[in-house]
Amino acid sequence: YLLDRFTAGDLMMTTVLRGLAFAGGLLGQFPTLDAYHRRCQARPAFGRALDAQLQVFREDQPRMRMPRDDRRGERRNPDAVPAAR
Repeated sequence: YLLDRFTAGDLMMTTVLRGLAFAGGLLGQFPTLDAYHRRCQARPAFGRALDAQLQVFREDQPRMRMPRDDRRGERRNPDAVPAAR
């Protein structure tokens, strides 16, 4: 681990390394990082943290929402023609 024990830093680093693992197997080119990543992912704490993070997406998945206008928080129609300024 980054220190002598599993910490929040390991959780964050493992999340970054997940991106490399999903990007065409790039993590496999670095055996030490790959082993570290696998050790971290095997930790129950990582599983719980990942599950908690993904729960938000699982709950929201069935709903399709239109994007919100950043200025007013109103829903906007993506097919609408922007108003002239």
